[in-house]
Amino acid sequence: MLGDGAAGVEGAASAIEVRIMREAQRFDLGPLLDVLAELGYSRDEILFEGALYGRSPSIVQAVRFRQRPVRTAIVTVHLGLLGDNTLLPSYFYHVAERSPDPARFYDFLRFFDHQLIENFVRAIYPEVGETHPDAAPGEPGAAAPPTGGVFGDFRAVLKTFFRMAGPGSLSTLHWVTQLYFPEFRVRVRRSRFENATDSHACRTGDSRLDGSGILGRSYVAESPGFVVDLIAEDEVDLSGREQADIVRERLETRFLPLLAPFSLALTVRLIVLWHSSFAYVDDPHAEDKSFLGYNRLRGPREVRHTTVLYRGITGRPSTPSIRRGAVFA
Repeated sequence: MLGDGAAGVEGAASAIEVRIMREAQRFDLGPLLDVLAELGYSRDEILFEGALYGRSPSIVQAVRFRQRPVRTAIVTVHLGLLGDNTLLPSYFYHVAERSPDPARFYDFLRFFDHQLIENFVRAIYPEVGETHPDAAPGEPGAAAPPTGGVFGDFRAVLKTFFRMAGPGSLSTLHWVTQLYFPEFRVRVRRSRFENATDSHACRTGDSRLDGSGILGRSYVAESPGFVVDLIAEDEVDLSGREQADIVRERLETRFLPLLAPFSLALTVRLIVLWHSSFAYVDDPHAEDKSFLGYNRLRGPREVRHTTVLYRGITGRPSTPSIRRGAVFA
């Protein structure tokens, strides 16, 4: 019986489950479902029920865990047929209170309650229950099928919407960049890119003297593109990791694959406003220490440093030197 079970866990509980039960009312429904998914609870192992009594400052009133007869997480929320905003007429409650065993009638309502609340969750959180793309084999969410609610595969839907919108405008590219790099200030502007090609080179015996042949080794043309600046206050994050390494990893694994189908001429630069370390040549015989480095040269004042982390056409291989990063003060 769902409503009369004692609060807690039947059987062994992990420390994180105990903490979830203790702080259940601090959760919003979406983050709570994300935590349960990380703990390995599938959608079939999460049971929703409406709160019959009690008040809570949030939509979630309580969370309970059961290990027997099956592993289940029971989430009590202020929604559904048993809550204050119920759609059921008061007649049903009068019948239940006059019946010999009201709990059985409430359990009967909870069967429908779970279906209604779960459909509500599927509608407002269509991404809940999908496969986590970063999960390694064997981790929670790695093998779960995509069940994005009313949309089916919600990630495929998002990709379709993004292809419809396209990143060819400043506002759209700025919005997408800020989503993937939320800890940086983002600045996007249009720029001209030079493309060199040998397809128009002048060849003896082949070329027509009609203006279509170009004298020289290559033909340089300009095409429109974008420059994306990621602005960071410090050269390292709070954990001591280099900002350039963070941006480069996220570019290669997430951002550039997203833009690959659009063949955008793109330059991504990291701008560090303040830096505190320098590379130097340790010469014990030198009176004045000399400083050496590819991105930190000591000067008379603090200056920001700009590192080009990517330059090329999305979806095409970029030059190795640019992928490693070139620096301009």
